[in-house]
Amino acid sequence: MPHAGNLNRSVWYAVTAIHETPLDFYFSSPHAKVQSAPSAPAFGIFRDREGPVAPVGFINVNCGKLVTRFVNSTTAVRSSPAAASKAVHIRATCRRTKADIQGVKFRFLSGRGLSAVELYSSPILPFPGSDTVVYETQLFESQTTALTVECIAYAPDGCASIAGESDTTNLNAAETLWQVRNFEAGRYSATDFVPGKVLEPLGTELSFISQSATGPDAVRGLLVSAAYNGRTVVVQEFNTLLFGWIIRGVSQVRGNEVVFPDPGRSVMDGLFPSYRAILLPTGGDCVCLHDARPKGSSKIIPISISTNVPATTREWRLYRRVDEGDMALVKSLVIDPGAFAPEQLLAEDSNLPPHGAVVAYYAQCFDSNHNPSPFVFLGKIKLIPDPTKPLMNAPIALDAVANMGRLKVKWFCPPPGIQRFRIYVLPLKSDSPHASAVDPSITTINITPSPNGIIIPQYFQLIGETESRSLQALRYFETADIPPGTSSPLREVEFEVTPGVDYAVFVACLGLDLSTFLQSDAHLFTWKAPPPVVAETLVAWPARPLPEVVKVSGVDAFLMSSAIALPNYLANNSTIPDAVAASMYPVGISLGYMFVLPLPITHDAADPMCASHPFVFGLMTPAGAGNPSDVLPTSLGNDPTSYLVPDVLPCALFRQTLLNAEDPGPLMQVSPLRVSIAHRVDPTPAPLQEVLGNGQLTTIADPFIKANTYSGTLPPLTILSLVDTHPVEEGASYRYYLVSYRDDGEIRRVIDCGNVTIPETP
Repeated sequence: MPHAGNLNRSVWYAVTAIHETPLDFYFSSPHAKVQSAPSAPAFGIFRDREGPVAPVGFINVNCGKLVTRFVNSTTAVRSSPAAASKAVHIRATCRRTKADIQGVKFRFLSGRGLSAVELYSSPILPFPGSDTVVYETQLFESQTTALTVECIAYAPDGCASIAGESDTTNLNAAETLWQVRNFEAGRYSATDFVPGKVLEPLGTELSFISQSATGPDAVRGLLVSAAYNGRTVVVQEFNTLLFGWIIRGVSQVRGNEVVFPDPGRSVMDGLFPSYRAILLPTGGDCVCLHDARPKGSSKIIPISISTNVPATTREWRLYRRVDEGDMALVKSLVIDPGAFAPEQLLAEDSNLPPHGAVVAYYAQCFDSNHNPSPFVFLGKIKLIPDPTKPLMNAPIALDAVANMGRLKVKWFCPPPGIQRFRIYVLPLKSDSPHASAVDPSITTINITPSPNGIIIPQYFQLIGETESRSLQALRYFETADIPPGTSSPLREVEFEVTPGVDYAVFVACLGLDLSTFLQSDAHLFTWKAPPPVVAETLVAWPARPLPEVVKVSGVDAFLMSSAIALPNYLANNSTIPDAVAASMYPVGISLGYMFVLPLPITHDAADPMCASHPFVFGLMTPAGAGNPSDVLPTSLGNDPTSYLVPDVLPCALFRQTLLNAEDPGPLMQVSPLRVSIAHRVDPTPAPLQEVLGNGQLTTIADPFIKANTYSGTLPPLTILSLVDTHPVEEGASYRYYLVSYRDDGEIRRVIDCGNVTIPETP
């Protein structure tokens, strides 16, 4: 048996057979037994079957921060003077970069920093159906010494942004001027805080006291203390060729360590370039979702996963699962036992879903005997979603129940990246009764009384209008969270409303962790009893006889294989060159013929359907014809429809399968409606003018019209045929009918094209 002294050592064993004999009755000696020779030796190795300990890992994400930044200070002319004297008129504006930022608040301070004194604060102001909020106020001149304006933005989840602060200035009273302070609010990627970007002043540069490689493509930097544990940093490397800093990755501080990717870096490398970390400010990240596609960036920011592995690890695997889907392998690594064993491995996952999703990561290690460690769950990461704007149908009035009207709301919105939906059924008058949800799975949210006595108006836009409207949303409704794996984009909910009351109805989608907010256009709705459903009344239309089924000379069904087998068939001047192409179009219906000069067709063996080689022909002129009697009437011209049987177009082809005793089966359409033959007319090229004169060339580009050309006449005879493109069965018989229509869509006549039997393959 294996023990500490013989693990991983080769062993062998053999087997012998023992036969008991009558000597055993008289003698107890074992030598009385008959023993065979040993078998051939079997070799093996004693293996340890105890797997390594579980790996430990953590995930680094590019967590977008909600930031309001100061843009600039300007002035604007006031159109009307103020009544107050010695007043400073201030206009504060804030532009949002994404529609899911719902409101902003302005604060007016005397001074800056910890010593600042608040003079005045605005309520939370919603965006009025546009991307810019404008707030105007006035202060006395004595209050505007060292005036600072601060702007804070709010996301749908209630998260407050990092405040943007204007410059601090002394303002004097001016009745004819607005002192304008402009701000911008958005959710910014971590990489926007590095030097050279708009949020550079908010980032803090940190230096590493040492760096070391912990595994392939992984570097660990040590900070002077653990004071920044859990904070997000952007790691940069100084590039000596560019004489500048380049981004290495986004990471989170663990204790006083930062692990970040550096492709090509080995644990055996002794020299390290210069690294530094840009520390992101605190705040504005109430919901930490990975921003894989930052605004304005052409690259995907990957999720990096760092794993501490036991020393006995010889193979490492990283898996992921998206929205509770199937487990997928992200990366695996075989570790060379002769090399220096890494203590930490780093992987980057850049193949991320385009819409919001929940991504879970798992890791596992194997030792040299392929014994697995426990399968370890590392954590879940949510991606910032990019959901689709809901499209809502017009509200539907249902029958009343207990004297209360019923309203059905239906909308379309693909579920990826959406956590749940919010439905607004708002009365246009504040004293009108509210709606109630009928479906028990709908949660009713009442916001009266509102927090701090502040009610943010809800803006909406009616279909067909350009201006936005607003209402006090004292109640709204939310669906349950969408389960993972949901695929249906269609949803509907019923409400109970008061008859005769005017409501505004619209739907909004909330992204993962309420990170995004998009709402549909709104409809106005007033419940009125729907008209009663009246049973369908059948109209006694006068009977009309069906068109007569006729035989027309020249309009016949034929086998394409038989047509191309004739000895005078010109394959190089026809659109069906060989048996392979004929099998694609087994049955044709002749519609007419023409005497023209067909140009040679170069058929490609890789294109058996001959779709890319149309039929091209030219007309002979008296100057180019040896016999004037061979010239076609000029009235025909270059229009291929002029050569067809009169009144055959528009037409469609039908067929019946002939059953036993030639009983017809169901009638089915086997060609689309052909109103005309698609073609193009071009001038004759110079090399052909000696034969055709200064005529024109016609190209038939209709995929359902095929041209079969035969020799024996001058010019050659070409038959135009409508083909059956539907599958056929060998040995089956079919009867074909060509139905031609009048210009008003009524049937002109039904042409019996005859029977065709599909030959069996020998």
